[in-house]
Amino acid sequence: MQNPDLLERPMYLDRLRPLIGKNLIKVLVGQRRVGKSCLLLQLMDPIAALDPSGQVLYINRHRHLAPLHRKSHAP
Repeated sequence: MQNPDLLERPMYLDRLRPLIGKNLIKVLVGQRRVGKSCLLLQLMDPIAALDPSGQVLYINRHRHLAPLHRKSHAP
């Protein structure tokens, strides 16, 4: 799922790749909009290559969220 619009960061990817398949929780932290989700998207292919029968689920919480419309309960 390589996206040509994503800026590749080899230093970070090289540090994360050895952790793929390890029984260890990985947490990426950082300020907003610095590329955490992009790194995860770029790791989807190596994860799928390691276990072709495995499944990768990506949920983008910030897209397709419609504003909540509340109905007025006026008397």
